Amino acid sequence: MRVPWWDSTLERQRKKTRALRARFLRCRHPEERQYRRTVYKREATRYKFMIKSKSRQSFNQSCYQLTKIHSFQLPYRLPAQKRKPCTILRGVRDVNGVVTSAVADTVHTIVDKLFPLDDVTKDSSYQKAVRILVRDYEEQSNYLPFSLEEIQGAFHSFKPKKAPGLDGVRIELKESISVVLIFCWI
Repeated sequence: MRVPWWDSTLERQRKKTRALRARFLRCRHPEERQYRRTVYKREATRYKFMIKSKSRQSFNQSCYQLTKIHSFQLPYRLPAQKRKPCTILRGVRDVNGVVTSAVADTVHTIVDKLFPLDDVTKDSSYQKAVRILVRDYEEQSNYLPFSLEEIQGAFHSFKPKKAPGLDGVRIELKESISVVLIFCWI
């Protein structure tokens, strides 16, 4: 068996129980069959009890070992099924082509690859055009403020008891903002 609490006594009891079951099922005489059935049932019950007691004893021992480390950690999270799986980072190839072995090196390599340094001298023509567009967009500050009618129209377009849109604004926000708007317009 593949459990840590399985030992030779359980193996012997298992073989004995299976042998008694085979003898019981092979028997054709009713009186002897009844006797072999009771013997088999008694040994099967004993076998089940041994399995239950050994597994329980092993579980108690492992809980005891875990609580010596931190008493309110794993034994309390297991029954509530609140144990989060650990994140496993495998090695990645860095700039030199070497596979990283430490977690810190792996994280550093991933961050460097996903978020490279912003170097203006290495921009392509498309990136330069985007930079100019953003700079010109920031310089235009002639936006008109929202009117009260526009804000009220936006709130009236919300449907009650519906999921929020892409911006995450919900209808419940209307009640909380209406008080703020009254004070802003006074």
